[in-house]
Amino acid sequence: MGCCKCSRECMIGWFKDNALLLLTLVGVIVGFVLAVAIKVYTEYDLLESTSTNNVTNKTEIDVVVLSKSVSHSSGTNYLGILIFSMAFGMAMSVEPEHTNVMLQFFNAMKTIIFKILTVVLWTLPIATTSLIAGALLKIDDLLGVMVSLGVFSATVIAGLFIHTFCTIPLVYFIWTRRNPYVILFKSARSSIVVVVIRSSIGAMPEIFKSCERIGMHEKIYDFVVPLAINFKKDGSTVFITCSCIWLAQTEGITLDAGQIVTIAIMTAALSLCLPGIPSTSLVAIATIASSAGIPYNNIGVLIAMEWLLDAIRSGVNGASHVINTAIVDAKMAPEMRLVETVIQKRRKANEMDDAKNLAVATENTTL
Repeated sequence: MGCCKCSRECMIGWFKDNALLLLTLVGVIVGFVLAVAIKVYTEYDLLESTSTNNVTNKTEIDVVVLSKSVSHSSGTNYLGILIFSMAFGMAMSVEPEHTNVMLQFFNAMKTIIFKILTVVLWTLPIATTSLIAGALLKIDDLLGVMVSLGVFSATVIAGLFIHTFCTIPLVYFIWTRRNPYVILFKSARSSIVVVVIRSSIGAMPEIFKSCERIGMHEKIYDFVVPLAINFKKDGSTVFITCSCIWLAQTEGITLDAGQIVTIAIMTAALSLCLPGIPSTSLVAIATIASSAGIPYNNIGVLIAMEWLLDAIRSGVNGASHVINTAIVDAKMAPEMRLVETVIQKRRKANEMDDAKNLAVATENTTL
């Protein structure tokens, strides 16, 4: 008790001594969050521009008059939604006995949305085929485009297959000492669904079913799969890296070590924030190529084969999500099942004690 009291007093003293620093830090964080969330910026409008000649010095003077105003950017405020969702969840956890109805509501909403997504998945092959046919009809010289992109497409596909059947299984084997190809075989259905719809988010219900068929712990894959879908995109990184190098080669540019490192770092960073929707890698390619000093004038040529490469790399992402979840499950599931077993035993023991106490109380009342 004395040690706890002393440590508490030391902590309070530290907060008192550094109150100014802490308040300043909190103010900076709050200001930054509000500035980004509100998205207010200063805008300058050109009111008047005149040009006069100085006869004495024979120079030309340009006079520009600007109007300063405060503007607000349009678009969905994702940061505001994120902050509100975090605050909403923390407020619900304060008094769970009063907010249990809201938790049941969100669980019901999850079930309904997954049912709707399952129905939509069955109609997506026809829609995807129609989109591909429309894209092919817009190309004038289809044969020439296919020949020019042949080597590039073959390189990307080879890299994706090596990553799927060599790199990912090797990582799984190193961590678990188990056969990784069993996991890939059992998750083949979810990978095919991801290939068809070109989105891991839309195939999340099927990925959950694959994890359930494999025998993973429900609480683990309920947490790991959404996290992996949002932050883990192995196939996209392979495509983005190859695309940037291909753009440099088409422009006759030889990349040095600094540019290659820049491409690698930017690809790793942007892959964490790519949304799980089709064809989002093209935006990242333009950003990374610009950062590495590579002209991206020929990026439009990639669109001709992007639909096929996007489908394949989405399937790689889907397989990677399942493997990643299997690694976490192999490390944590035994401990979680042990804890659940202990909790169930204690619950049964408490129920038996309550039954005995109730029987004793009933017997005493009868007497």
